Amino acid sequence: MIQGSLSSIPPFKIKLASAGTNVKESTRAPKRAKITNLARAAYSIDYAGHQVLALVLNVNGDDDRLVSELSEKLYTNNNTPFTVLLSSNLKISFRSNNLDNDGGYDVSRLAKQLHGGGHKNAAGASLTIDQAIKIFGRDRLVKSGHKVNY
Repeated sequence: MIQGSLSSIPPFKIKLASAGTNVKESTRAPKRAKITNLARAAYSIDYAGHQVLALVLNVNGDDDRLVSELSEKLYTNNNTPFTVLLSSNLKISFRSNNLDNDGGYDVSRLAKQLHGGGHKNAAGASLTIDQAIKIFGRDRLVKSGHKVNY
């Protein structure tokens, strides 16, 4: 038997989407805008004999969860065999496009060279600060907030 009254239930509101509004789509728009904005900071580097797009994420870690989406945006909109991203904790992330005719560049080989791992289209490794400087450049690391000794 339920005791008490309906008056003890706290009030709540239900927000209904207006006709023609896709609630999921409207919540994705700010994330897409953030990814587009971050992707603008990508720059070209030579890695393993290929010109690829690289991006160093801010040291605060807020953007680390966007690595996959950022990589997809970069290799989809550009002619690059793979992307190279550095997250806030000095983890390098390689991503390639598995929709390419050849199934994408095998980035797991690159990660293994750095004692990391992964699979053909997504792999990574932990870097030392010296390795990160060599790959991404001292100025890019400093600009993103990484502590770099001069």
